Amino acid sequence: MTQGDLSQALGITKQSFGRYENGTANLSLDTIQKVAESLEVKVRIIFE
Repeated sequence: MTQGDLSQALGITKQSFGRYENGTANLSLDTIQKVAESLEVKVRIIFE
């Protein structure tokens, strides 16, 4: 899955995704859950 694919699955722009990725914006718990679902992993995996 590309960054663009994940951005689309989350309903956010690539620019927003980039801000999350580089730490200039924080993900909400809801968005973290959507990331986990999109990547088919448990939420705890995202924090490891």
